[in-house]
Amino acid sequence: MARLRGRSKKGKRLRAGIPHGHWKTTTFVAGLRLTGMVAPLVLDGPINRDAFRVAIDGPHGSFVLPEGKTPIVMIAGGVGIAPLLGMLEEAAASEDPRSFRLLYAARSPAALAALERLRGLQLRLDLIIHCVVDDGAEVPSYSVGPLRRDHVSLSLAGVQSEGVTALVCGPAGMTEFATDALLASGVPASSIYYERFDYAAGRGHLDRARQREALLVFLALAAAMAVFSLRSSITAPITP
Repeated sequence: MARLRGRSKKGKRLRAGIPHGHWKTTTFVAGLRLTGMVAPLVLDGPINRDAFRVAIDGPHGSFVLPEGKTPIVMIAGGVGIAPLLGMLEEAAASEDPRSFRLLYAARSPAALAALERLRGLQLRLDLIIHCVVDDGAEVPSYSVGPLRRDHVSLSLAGVQSEGVTALVCGPAGMTEFATDALLASGVPASSIYYERFDYAAGRGHLDRARQREALLVFLALAAAMAVFSLRSSITAPITP
């Protein structure tokens, strides 16, 4: 980041700018996909054992198995199966009587992680699994991908769309497509929960609707703060 040598007039001191940080090492780590960079991380130091020391904590957040008696439809893309697998195992441990539908999409059959564990959960839950793969699909074991709207409709077969709860987790593009397909199939927006792999705003209908809701909340708070500020700045009349 900084030059160790330079040029100056004979007998004159060489002055050069050094990046802020006083020779401190900063490391940037990220994942690279065909669609761009994901999961960026800046480490305050080098990549070593201390930098990658981890701790187990949680769970945190709102992407959890919802309570209630409505059927559950799950849509996973690749490693997006991880949180959904945990929910299914939780449901099996608590002997959840609800109906579960899992639509699991991946590049190939080999990329379908934890498939044997999922098959085992079918013995303990009312669970139907539908796998979609882009390459190497062996019909009828797998449907031919990529994920299409008719795959989503098949996962909703036999249940009332208005009465299901949907959970979606996967890459950004798949999540946007799946949530749009669920909306088009009649699943209410309030019954769709999803977790993205990135922090982008999202281009799906559900993403845009929730962005508008957040913007309205922000504008309402800004207006309330402006009114409070104006009222505070008004000087009360002085009585003689």
